Amino acid sequence: MPDFRYQARGPSGQLLEGQIEAPSIDAVADQLLGNGISPVKIEPIQASTDVLAALRLWFSKSRQRVKIEDLILFCRQMYTLLSAGVPIVRSLRGLQDLSQKTALAKTLEAVIDDLEAGHELSAALAAHPKVFPRLFSSMVQVGENTGRLDESFMQIAKYLELEKETADRVKEALRYPAFVTVAIGVAIGFISLFVVPAFEKVFKSFGAD
Repeated sequence: MPDFRYQARGPSGQLLEGQIEAPSIDAVADQLLGNGISPVKIEPIQASTDVLAALRLWFSKSRQRVKIEDLILFCRQMYTLLSAGVPIVRSLRGLQDLSQKTALAKTLEAVIDDLEAGHELSAALAAHPKVFPRLFSSMVQVGENTGRLDESFMQIAKYLELEKETADRVKEALRYPAFVTVAIGVAIGFISLFVVPAFEKVFKSFGAD
C-alpha cells in the first residue's frame, strides 16, 4: 500500500504531522478522524527512485541480452547434437539447461513448447524475432525442407561469424576517427574557455576591439 504524509489538528488544536500507510486518501482521513484528529492536509509520498538499483537492473538486463556470440555458440551446438542423431526437442532442452543467459533459456523453453504443440522449428523460432532474426528462421526452414537441418545450423553459424567479424572491423575502423573528433572537440573547448578570453584581455589593454 502507498504511504501518505498528513498534517492535522489534535483535540486541543495543536498541529500534528505524520505518515500513514493506507490504500487511499479517504482511508487516511477516516483513520485520523477515528482517532479524534482533524486532517488539514493529506498527500501521497512519492517513492524515491533508487538510482543504483536502476543501474544494476540495466546492467543485469544488458548482460542477459542475447548477443551474436550466443547465437553462434547455439548454432554450433545444435549442429553437433543433430549430427549425432539427438532429437531436436532433447537438443533444445539440453541447451536450455546449459544456457547462462536467462533470456535465451526462456526463449528456448517457449520454442520447445511450440514444438511439442506440433509447430515446426522454423515457425517456433520465427515467433521470437528479438532473439532469432528472420534470416535465422528462414535458413532453418530451408534445412527442414531439404532434410539437412544440421547443415543449416552450421551455415547460420558461419554467416553470423562473418557478420560479427565485419562489425568488429567497422568498430575498429571508426575508433580512431572518433578519438580524433573527441580530441578536436576538447581542444576547441579549451581554446574557447581559456585561450580566447586571455587574448581578449590583451586586446582590451591596448584599447582594441
